[in-house]
Amino acid sequence: MNNEEILRNTRKQFFAYRNGIIADSLRKNGDPHSMIMGCQMTDVAQIAADIEPSKEIAEAFWADTKHRECRMIAPMLYPSADMDKATAMEWAKNVECEEIADVLCHRLLRKLPFAAEIAKELKRSAEPMAIYTGFRLLLNLVLMNKVEKTDSLKAELEKDGVDARVVSMPCMEDFEAQSEKYKQSVLPDEVRARVAVEAGSPMCWYKYVGLDGKVVGMETFGASAPAKQLFTKFGFTVENVVAAAKDVLAK
Repeated sequence: MNNEEILRNTRKQFFAYRNGIIADSLRKNGDPHSMIMGCQMTDVAQIAADIEPSKEIAEAFWADTKHRECRMIAPMLYPSADMDKATAMEWAKNVECEEIADVLCHRLLRKLPFAAEIAKELKRSAEPMAIYTGFRLLLNLVLMNKVEKTDSLKAELEKDGVDARVVSMPCMEDFEAQSEKYKQSVLPDEVRARVAVEAGSPMCWYKYVGLDGKVVGMETFGASAPAKQLFTKFGFTVENVVAAAKDVLAK
């Protein structure tokens, strides 16, 4: 299929996955797109998995600024090796809302070797959405251990004879799309002593840590300060996470 056929067929899939409740809610909350199918992120990711990634098809979807789902799928289809810094900055500065900024940062920008440079430049922008995108990208880099390594957590627990495993899950949708066998190999049911660390709302992690686990997250709104100060303030330190792990093991 050529790009036009892919675009047409993909829009039909978006329509098939439409969710009126979500679409209505997005409109009421000021979503800027005129075409909103209300597809969930998992639906868009599933559709993207059947499309061969390329710079051309990604740019074709990104160019449809009126269609929410087209803007969501575009970062999933752009090979990170093909994106240069100038293009990355252009995309980042033309984000129209927080949701698209989140998808762009998580699905594409964080994978770029110059991602930290982009984040710094965006934070200096005069445009509120560009600033938001810069901070969101920085958060993604932190969660990818580009700022603080998690190996020290494992090392601290091993000092006390705890055989700990550090699991990175940058994308829950991708994890959920894997086979049950794979998911069990990463998070076995028999391992109930679990601690998740999220520099944001902890809500989405409770399904993974279970009733016996803990989530080190943010129960309040964020704050503005240097990253290391914020990590200490909100408990994202080796000492605090190790203490949470020991609490879980003591149950």
